Amino acid sequence: LFDAELKVGDIICYANNSAIEAEVVDGKTISFEGTETSLSASALALLNRDGYRWRTANGWQYWMYQGETIAERLNRRLRETSEQSS
Repeated sequence: LFDAELKVGDIICYANNSAIEAEVVDGKTISFEGTETSLSASALALLNRDGYRWRTANGWQYWMYQGETIAERLNRRLRETSEQSS
């Protein structure tokens, strides 16, 4: 999560329902519904509630911060870093 410029205490929201939130605990963990878990495990639980019967999910695509998925934030950051070093 830190690679996507998130920090401890940041509040992220579920891409399919912005009323569902979680808090960044460290570089790999969020606090979701009172439990420390990963982005992917929490996204999978939410997707299952939404009716999907997937066995895995990429949590970076289903959690958002400031209008971007965490995957989009990471990709933007990597692009900007690459452009700066060119």
